[in-house]
Amino acid sequence: MRILVFSFEFLPSDAPQALRVARLMRELVACGHDVDVIAGAGPASAVTYEVIDGVKVHRVNPGGVDGLVVWMKRARSGQGANGPTAAPVPMRSGLNWKGKCIQSIRKMMDVFLFPDARTLWINAAIRSARVLVADRGMPDLLIGSHEPAVGAMAAMRLAQETGVALVSELGDPILATYTPRRWQQRALRLERDVCERSAAVVLTSEATARLFDVRHGVASKLHVIPQGFDPPPFVDSDARKGDNVLRLVYTGRLYPFRNPMPLLRAVAGIPGCELVLAAPELPDDVEEFLSAGGTGCTWLGSVPHAEAVRLQAGADLVVSIGNAGMTQIPGKVLEYMGSGRPILHVRPDEGDAAAVLIKTERCGYVVDAEVSQISSLLVDLVARKRNGTLEEGLVVGFSAFEKYSWRSLGQQLSAVCERVHSE
Repeated sequence: MRILVFSFEFLPSDAPQALRVARLMRELVACGHDVDVIAGAGPASAVTYEVIDGVKVHRVNPGGVDGLVVWMKRARSGQGANGPTAAPVPMRSGLNWKGKCIQSIRKMMDVFLFPDARTLWINAAIRSARVLVADRGMPDLLIGSHEPAVGAMAAMRLAQETGVALVSELGDPILATYTPRRWQQRALRLERDVCERSAAVVLTSEATARLFDVRHGVASKLHVIPQGFDPPPFVDSDARKGDNVLRLVYTGRLYPFRNPMPLLRAVAGIPGCELVLAAPELPDDVEEFLSAGGTGCTWLGSVPHAEAVRLQAGADLVVSIGNAGMTQIPGKVLEYMGSGRPILHVRPDEGDAAAVLIKTERCGYVVDAEVSQISSLLVDLVARKRNGTLEEGLVVGFSAFEKYSWRSLGQQLSAVCERVHSE
């Protein structure tokens, strides 16, 4: 089956959705499908076309200030449409003055454009799709990806224009707790339109599926395909047991709806406990706390995904911080399940779906986001590390969670696509 995908984010972007879409599309190719992805060009890649894991990726200028940055990068590189893959961009822990200026302009544009400034990419993406269709013929199926919503919006427009069946790989709600108030009604309408016009809607959790059924009454269209993982690299377990220090590792982003402060304060008060944070940027309160010193915490800044996976595999415990007030399960939780290490999950509220999953799968420890409770658990975990019982009573190891591997999840998405195509 020929499948045309709209996803603003795609590798080598470090956005979580870029990894999800890239892995799922890789597995669709492994299932025998022919997959083209129309993505947004970004500073991490100056080329307009490349093949990644068998997926044909067509990068389209995102427009606006980001489009200007991409245009300048391409002009400096002197690359044509089929030039070699750009070298990876070095990871940095912060923005220089140019980056801060661009970020400020982008935020101003976000005030006036729905859902944000990336909507300027849609028209160019549609034009690119029309050229592709003229060259290769009509695809058998369209897939629209969210986050950001512009991928789903572009796919929906082309589906209306061509009559090709649409699968919307939303993952999470378009209307979420972090949606700006000015856009909440429009986000809800867009979410409803996507559900009505799609033959199938893919979400990452059962809790989100229940929310969509309440909002839109489309239970028959909903399919839950969570985040996933690839098998981790080999790590010598004896090296991990070499001392009595309990090593915690957090790899991911610290969004406003994830509060790490209770954990940081608890770690700072427990001898023999260390926390490594591999996060692109730190909230102001976290940065101030770490700057004070004596916290038992180390910040590495942004690291490549492969390095993040190696850090996870070498940890005693991998740390997850739940999304407050949301139905989503952070993708890192599923990645952690494949890391071969127990999870320490900080639960922000009783509605946290990730906590339910971790308890159900018995793959880690769940604690409420209270300093006293976290401290008490850490004291116990330090003792468990020293007497070799840290994993006792838990299910640990990626082979135990094969159903959450990208291979298995890609096969599920392939089945959804084939069912839609056959109807």
